[in-house]
Amino acid sequence: MWYANQKCNIRIQVCVYLNTGNSPCSIDDFQNLPSSDWYDLGRVTNNSNNVTFQETTYNSVDNPISFNGSGQYQGFTLSLVATDVTTSSANLIDSYTYQFADGNSARDFTYYAHPRQLENINLDPTLTGVAWYATGNITHTPPPPPPTTPTTVTTTPYTGPTTTPIPVRLDCSDPLITTPGVYLISPQKKAPFQVYCDVVSPGQAYTVIQSRGPKNPNVDFNQTWANYSIGFGEVDHHSNYWVGLQNIYSLTNQNIDYGLRIDLCCGDTAITTSTGDPWYYVNFQIGNESTSYRLHATCLNGCSYGIATSTSVYYSDIGSVFSTWDNFTAVNKLNNSVIQTPYFCSVLNYPATTNRTADHFGNVGGWWFGSCTNNLNGFYYDYGNTSFYSDPNSCTLNLPASGFPSFETGTGIEMATYDQALAKKSYTKVRMALYRLVNGPLTPPPVRDPNEFCKGN
Repeated sequence: MWYANQKCNIRIQVCVYLNTGNSPCSIDDFQNLPSSDWYDLGRVTNNSNNVTFQETTYNSVDNPISFNGSGQYQGFTLSLVATDVTTSSANLIDSYTYQFADGNSARDFTYYAHPRQLENINLDPTLTGVAWYATGNITHTPPPPPPTTPTTVTTTPYTGPTTTPIPVRLDCSDPLITTPGVYLISPQKKAPFQVYCDVVSPGQAYTVIQSRGPKNPNVDFNQTWANYSIGFGEVDHHSNYWVGLQNIYSLTNQNIDYGLRIDLCCGDTAITTSTGDPWYYVNFQIGNESTSYRLHATCLNGCSYGIATSTSVYYSDIGSVFSTWDNFTAVNKLNNSVIQTPYFCSVLNYPATTNRTADHFGNVGGWWFGSCTNNLNGFYYDYGNTSFYSDPNSCTLNLPASGFPSFETGTGIEMATYDQALAKKSYTKVRMALYRLVNGPLTPPPVRDPNEFCKGN
């Protein structure tokens, strides 16, 4: 926010109306704003005409600010009062009320220029930049088939005036991110979004773009193409979320070289460390939507399994396009010509089929279905539930001799391990994490303990 050609000692007060019921944000008496509804950020400048808000505390108000409402999300309207506190009686610099979002805008970053006038003299406008992330009752219901439950897209509101994205963090390797946790990042300085940052040391961190785990296990991953594009879920450690293909594209196309680390766990036991290391893929990048977000990477470790798996029958996931149940364009070496009639291979169905309406059709999720052995976005089966697992210690699913699942929710969270074959297991903690190739392709960030990710909740 700035006030051109003025050097002010600015006090900022803000109020947010969630567009339901009566607004509590009247600015008629700007010198007596009720503290129950207004957030007083205090004096935010010292002889300056602009302020860039950081993630810190202003006059006992934590930024980002969270606003709680009830019912379905309807967007929000921001009221702002700016006064010059140089004199004993505060002089009004500017005030306004402006609707930044409706119910269709749960995440964005935008500017608003509010015109000012003094005795018929046009002043430079007040420019405010606001970023927000909404969580709660934000429902996206994909059409059938297959049957799904409504999606709840969840994040944390981030509201506050600023001159630039707040602040511009390109990924979790930003040196100002010093401890693990949930952060906003803005790849290519675009609209910010949340990720979980696994920080090894400042400047060396993993940006977690996908997570499956025991927290919030009911997040539905059998989503439409549109929802896989924008992202969904609840961002946290060992939670269930997908940051969105658009965001992954922004991350991996900003002139920074990235590697991908994949961790698989059965309970607290690491699967991908069985050969000594997690699986790493360097030069990780995806194309834009016009390419169906085609996956590009080079295998560093785990080349005969994971997303690099390839046989005489199936392609590798590397080089494949992304597919969802409502936009399934995956092909394989057995069925190159099949586009309109997708070949749902065994990672999605036991047995494979071209029949969309087969009784045993399970949760497709969304993935780069090239090898037909991997799907980290399948249905989440609770670890230790014997109705699902015949051997919870190995995460082996209950499958009769016929090979068909005995439940309708699909084959689970699968990935080829060491025999290039479908494991018929559903893993219980998974993550896909990006890291910068700052020390060359052979040197990912160190880990405190190779099994650390799999331990605990």
